[in-house]
Amino acid sequence: MESKNDNIIIGSHNTMSYLPVRHWWQRPLRVFARCQRKTLLEQLDSGVRAVDIRIYPGDKGNWHYAHGAVSFDGPNLFELINMLPDGTIVRLILERSNEMADRAFRFLCSYLEPTYPHLTFVGGYSKRPWRKLYTFKSEQTGDAVIHQHVSSMADDARWYERILPILYHRRRGHTEPHEGINLYDFI
Repeated sequence: MESKNDNIIIGSHNTMSYLPVRHWWQRPLRVFARCQRKTLLEQLDSGVRAVDIRIYPGDKGNWHYAHGAVSFDGPNLFELINMLPDGTIVRLILERSNEMADRAFRFLCSYLEPTYPHLTFVGGYSKRPWRKLYTFKSEQTGDAVIHQHVSSMADDARWYERILPILYHRRRGHTEPHEGINLYDFI
């Protein structure tokens, strides 16, 4: 999905949802939460230049990946960030919000931006309730323009495609990108 226009950036929605679930009892729910099949490196090789990382604070100060109620087992967040090539846009979203998680997420954002100057961070939102927790320097002139070409936000998605992203992707495929960051399921 390489872009031919420098103003069009291709990204993966729920980038880490290809990973195995953290808990055996979440296996049946995976079909609702999975938005990617390719590994992170395969996504990058396919032309992805923006990643959508959904996290929540876990035990022992670790950050875990999630999409809704499903948690994914994968590399340490800092190992993941170290794998990203220069110029990658990292959209960071807090998937599960509470007062303590919000505080930890703000601290994480304030640490990541100066520590990884070769990456561009955007996002800084908590998913539910959807609110801005942190404004990255790259966003101080306004939020990055992000187009989400995903079933849960598509006007033409059928009710069951909104909760089963793979069905929408099979019917529609990838729609034309716009200027800005374009996030897709199943890169």
